[in-house]
Amino acid sequence: MFGSNPSLAYRAYENLARFYNSLVLGTRDLCPMGAFYDADRFFTIHEDIYRERPEMSPKEMLLEGMARYWPASTSSGPTLSTTR
Repeated sequence: MFGSNPSLAYRAYENLARFYNSLVLGTRDLCPMGAFYDADRFFTIHEDIYRERPEMSPKEMLLEGMARYWPASTSSGPTLSTTR
């Protein structure tokens, strides 16, 4: 369902929800996430994307966040398949 790296997709999805919660609640001080989630890095990525393109859909934001997080040494970036 989430392409070649389901762990990355899950972390990106959870962090995107956290980012949107910060917009709604008006604070970055939210429930802490474990180190596995790399919340600070994802928050910065989502913040940058939102600043650049606030009109971006949540799905586009998820994919762009994954692409920016994805290691540069990887030959192919993440994909998101919505088919089963």
